[in-house]
Amino acid sequence: MGKGTDAPSVATLANAIGPALQDKAQSGVQAGVLSMSIGFRVEDILVAQGQPENTIDSFEDSLDRIESANIVAVASTGNGERYDLNDWTPRKNGRASTKLIVVGAADHNSQRCGFNTYIDSAHKGILSLYAIGGNAMCPDKGSSGVDNQYNSPSGSSPVTAQVVGMVAMFLQGETSALDAKYYLLGEAKRLKGTN
Repeated sequence: MGKGTDAPSVATLANAIGPALQDKAQSGVQAGVLSMSIGFRVEDILVAQGQPENTIDSFEDSLDRIESANIVAVASTGNGERYDLNDWTPRKNGRASTKLIVVGAADHNSQRCGFNTYIDSAHKGILSLYAIGGNAMCPDKGSSGVDNQYNSPSGSSPVTAQVVGMVAMFLQGETSALDAKYYLLGEAKRLKGTN
């Protein structure tokens, strides 16, 4: 999760977002979706010489550019039940007032999976919704590279992929990516309730 020498630099993260924005602009499609099943502590992100350490969250600015490009960003909560969502980016940028969708993992009984990151010490409302992330059936080419195989992984990554798929389906009939989060939240409440 971006610790030690695995930590990305601000430039690396910014450069990863740029091609996604460029691809969207060149494709001619009206709306897009970006899957971010990643998480880094802001304090671990490497900065360029002269920049203040532990303060630069390159996703904060990038999310504004993503939204302006009519792209829905979906981020996982992570898989550390003792972690605080406020300490990890990009998920720390989610809340009710943003378009970032932050997805947590639930089991088949609609209970939060024990491994799921859920603590929101600042009470920002970072976590948007839950989807099945405990033993979820997912397509997997595996090491054989053969299509039409499945496995049952657990975690917030399969959940993120599920929600990205739902957003893509929503965008088929809509031109505004900005409504995707509110549509999914509305459908979740309609079908399941507010708990």
